[in-house]
Amino acid sequence: MRFQTRIFASIAASLCFGAYVSAAVITTNPGGKKDSGEALRQDAVSTVLLSGNIEIGDAEKFVAAVFSKGIYKVPVEIFLNSTGGNIEEARKIALIVHAARMQVSVENTYALQEQATSFEPFVCASSCFLIYAAGENRTAFSGYGKVGIHRPYFRNGLESTSKEASLLSGAHDEISALLRQYGTPTRLVEKMISVPSNQIYWLTDSDLAEIGFLSPAIEEIAIRECGFGRDLFDKQFQSSVARSQLKDSMTCLNERLHNERSNVMMQLQKGWRPYRR
Repeated sequence: MRFQTRIFASIAASLCFGAYVSAAVITTNPGGKKDSGEALRQDAVSTVLLSGNIEIGDAEKFVAAVFSKGIYKVPVEIFLNSTGGNIEEARKIALIVHAARMQVSVENTYALQEQATSFEPFVCASSCFLIYAAGENRTAFSGYGKVGIHRPYFRNGLESTSKEASLLSGAHDEISALLRQYGTPTRLVEKMISVPSNQIYWLTDSDLAEIGFLSPAIEEIAIRECGFGRDLFDKQFQSSVARSQLKDSMTCLNERLHNERSNVMMQLQKGWRPYRR
C-alpha cells in the first residue's frame, strides 16, 4: 500500500497516535539481551530496542541503529516499548520492518537484560501498533507485555470541522488498508477506529492469537514447507516435543527467508527505502 495520496501527505505531520512524552530511544543489542531459550528466537541474532515516543526522523535513526556496528545479521528482531507518536514516522518504520521481514516482540525487562532486577512489562500502543502488525514474526502475551489500539487524531484541530472530518476519514481508510495488508483482522481494524483517542483498547491473548504469530503469507509458507502449526506455538511452554518442533520449523523458515531478508538489508544499507517509491 503506497501512502502517496494528497490527503495523507498533507496531514501526516500533524496526525498522531498517543500522547507525546519523550523522544524515541533506539538502541542495538540492548541490555546484553540474554538467550531466553525459547524456540521463537533461536535464530534471531541482531536485536534493536525502540522505546519512547515516535517522532519525525526516527525511521532513519532506526535504520542507523540496525547498521550501527557495520555488520548485521538476519533476521533482525525489534523489541517495542512505545506509547506511540507521529503516525507517518511509525508507518515508515513499519514499511522497513515488513520489507526486511523483521521479527517484533513486546516483552519485558527480563527478556532483554541479563541482570534485570524488576519485571517491567513493555507497552506497544497507538502508532506503535503499525510496527507490531508489520512484523513477519510477532510475539506478545498480555501477561508479559501490552499492545493497545485507538483511532488516530489531529494534535491540533483544523479551522474547518468538515475539512477535518474529511481528512481524518481519508487517513483512517489509508491506515486501515495498511493494517489489512499486514493481515490484521478486519474486526480489530474496526475496533481501532471505534476507540476514541483519549481511551485505549488493550488486546487480549485471544486478539493477539487472531492477529497471529506469523503474517498470513509467511504462515502458509511455514505450514507448507516447514511443518509449522499454530498448535505448536500454543503447546511450546508445556511440551518439550512441541518446543523442539517449533524450533525446527522456525529454523527452516529462517533458512527459507534468508536470501530475501539479506537482499533487502543490503538495499537498505545502500540507501533504498520502501516509502520512497
